[in-house]
Amino acid sequence: MHDVGPEVRAAIVAQVIEDVSTRRSVWSTWNLGAAALRSSLPLRMASARDRLALTNALVTLAGTACVRIDDASEPDRHRVGEESFTSVELLRAERTLLDAADTGMRIGNHLAAGQVADRLMTELADGQREAVTAVVVSTRCLNVLVGPAGSGKTTTLAALADASRQIRGDVDGHAPRS
Repeated sequence: MHDVGPEVRAAIVAQVIEDVSTRRSVWSTWNLGAAALRSSLPLRMASARDRLALTNALVTLAGTACVRIDDASEPDRHRVGEESFTSVELLRAERTLLDAADTGMRIGNHLAAGQVADRLMTELADGQREAVTAVVVSTRCLNVLVGPAGSGKTTTLAALADASRQIRGDVDGHAPRS
């Protein structure tokens, strides 16, 4: 492990961050570890202990190069690997979308938009119905929906896309890879 100099470590850390940030918008210490192992695999190690030490060092370095987004104020409440990270670039891209949604060009509201949305949303939960209705009756050209994993975004967006196609025509949806 001592043979892996700072330049090589820095290059691997850059590769690790590129790897996790192209796979997901938020990542954990475990994701950094998996990426570090993949990126350092071509390096020959004298022992498994050396491989583990290098991987741990790479994860630590990569973690300091990321933006930690979980609550670090109570470290006793976190299990190893539960730390959550993102990147400045992803936060900047999210901010750009949110700003565009706030200041974007306006379009006319279709009178029947709410009624069409209601017909297509019988299977949605209350929060999903509210999100679809808010976007369908919005006069913004750009609307942003944000939700945690497992909150039903895909189902919500499918209903939203159906309603929007019936009201306005083509739909262009974008999301970060995760």
